[in-house]
Amino acid sequence: MNETSSPPAKVLSAVDKPAATPSSPLGEGMPTFETMDRVERAVAARLTHGISPHALYAAWFDWASHLANAPGRVLELGLEAVNASARFAQGKVCLTCFGSRPSWPKKPGGRAPRAKFAA
Repeated sequence: MNETSSPPAKVLSAVDKPAATPSSPLGEGMPTFETMDRVERAVAARLTHGISPHALYAAWFDWASHLANAPGRVLELGLEAVNASARFAQGKVCLTCFGSRPSWPKKPGGRAPRAKFAA
């Protein structure tokens, strides 16, 4: 080596650096609060398939606020739920007691299918 050159500096990578782990206020060997937050975010991401929970809340609230301003639609959905539960109960009784499925029309009082969904 000559006098003008110096030895090459060692380049540290993220692997070479020891990770600074914050100590847990709960004691040694216990997870930190940051670890708990990361676990919660990972579980939420898995449950929502990566969609932000706040986006889901906003979409639900938007739908609910529009429904709140449509009392006729609320009544229609309520009656539809009552009819569906009655049909379900009737089907269960027929299947349990008589061993056969009841014969009823497809959807009594239902709306006509839209033209764009017609076969």
